[in-house]
Amino acid sequence: MLAKELTGLEVLGIAIRSEQDAQNIYREIADKVSCPRAKERFHLLVAEEQQHEALLTRKYKELYPEVPLALPPSQLPQAASTSELRNCLTLLEVLDLAIREERHSRDLYLEACDRLEDLTGKSMLKYLADMEYAHMMSLNAEYDMLVKYPNYYEGITEPWRGELGLRKEKL
Repeated sequence: MLAKELTGLEVLGIAIRSEQDAQNIYREIADKVSCPRAKERFHLLVAEEQQHEALLTRKYKELYPEVPLALPPSQLPQAASTSELRNCLTLLEVLDLAIREERHSRDLYLEACDRLEDLTGKSMLKYLADMEYAHMMSLNAEYDMLVKYPNYYEGITEPWRGELGLRKEKL
């Protein structure tokens, strides 16, 4: 929820910081997984968040050309505010954090959109909100796969196979 007294400049700063935080989280997830397909998916998310950051930065410079870009501190929860703290989280916990951050970013963009009069700005924020929603849904699917198939990110070609000791022996 955006405070009513936030200016457009402050909202853009928060949005840019949010995109940077997301990039860091996705890079860290990509480093944690060994499955090449999963690494590729998270590197793609990093690239998309970089595009969002660039789009927001361009809009910031367009709207406030005389004001140097000064970003607020990270908006991540205290327990996950640094790379070291996030490194202590399990992969499921980091995915859950990423899902919550995508939801937060989407809500931020939709609320900011309601405040704007500029139609181009509104379109940009709606686009970003839709992209964050797509990321959130993709991360939900990844989370569900990891819950159902714990070996999913280990690059195992058949993550559904039971452990050898769990198979019934032929008589």
